[in-house]
Amino acid sequence: MKNARRILVVDDNEAARYALARALTREGYVVDQAATGEEALARAASSQRPDLIVLDVQLPGISGIDVCRRIKTDRETSSVLVLQTSAALTRSRDRAYGLDSGADGYLVQPIDPIELAATVRSLLRIRDMEEKLLRSNQELELFAHAAAHDLREPLRMIANYIQLIDRRYGDGFDEKGKAWFGFVSDGTARMARLIDMLLAFASVDRGVLQREEVPAVDLVRGAIDNIQVPLTESGGRIAQGELPRIAVDGAQITQVFQNLLANAIKFRREVPPEIAIWATDRGDDWLFAVADNGIGIKAEHREKAFGLFQRLHADTTIKGTGLGLALCRKIVERHGGRIWLESELGRGSTFFFTLPKASATSGEDG
Repeated sequence: MKNARRILVVDDNEAARYALARALTREGYVVDQAATGEEALARAASSQRPDLIVLDVQLPGISGIDVCRRIKTDRETSSVLVLQTSAALTRSRDRAYGLDSGADGYLVQPIDPIELAATVRSLLRIRDMEEKLLRSNQELELFAHAAAHDLREPLRMIANYIQLIDRRYGDGFDEKGKAWFGFVSDGTARMARLIDMLLAFASVDRGVLQREEVPAVDLVRGAIDNIQVPLTESGGRIAQGELPRIAVDGAQITQVFQNLLANAIKFRREVPPEIAIWATDRGDDWLFAVADNGIGIKAEHREKAFGLFQRLHADTTIKGTGLGLALCRKIVERHGGRIWLESELGRGSTFFFTLPKASATSGEDG
């Protein structure tokens, strides 16, 4: 029993609670019991936190639905699995309501011990797979961060020697030599940009998310300042609608706006880029949009555009790393939102992303 999973059975009916606890104990789990929602919340937050809670929906005081919501919305307990049960609320809409409250499963009483054991095993197996995948992703991000960081110094040395060779011997190259030297110089610059983007991508989930309420217009202004040179060279214009105050990590959301604006300039047609930014209040979240009149993206490539190292245009003269939109998606999803695009080839693209309002106006997220 040393490494057995801990399960908390919560039911105000002593006989039902005993039957469930007995069935789970026979399966080798460490089983605790509670009769009220208040006790369940206390156990969930204790040092002996359960891996899974079998939770009766109809409890005196705090209902099982509210207990589930509180557990799933608390950062400290959100990983605890919740299996709701009920003898009275057995309709499809009741089960759907329970699952929508955050429950990971729902069983109707009386519960067959075999079905209970199989459901618990299934939920724990899925959680094990999720945790394994999370560890794998964390290891990959750590590797990418370390590799990109370690590549910076030798690349910096190569770039310095390229500049030195150009200053001392560049005038002695014939036309073919100058062309070859230009390829080396451009390749080094592209590698430097790729390393910078890899570091940015690998750093998104490192440390805490520093949320602070800021005017979105200030973040857009900072993004425009960062792409002012290509914007001026392209003759582009940016129109802004009224933008709200948002509780976000300002540096990361500025990066999202910057990447979307840079894409609008980079993938332009023969005419100067026309870019529009606006926001829509949708109640629970803000919907932001960045629209352009660029070359557009084929419909079958819309989701693929947000993948790592994806370059969807054959024009090799357009510089890029294939990481910009992937970084945008990672940042937006870490803030609890989502990002997508609508586009018509030859007529431009509109990138949409949401940011929930539910976040505290200040503070930190892990």
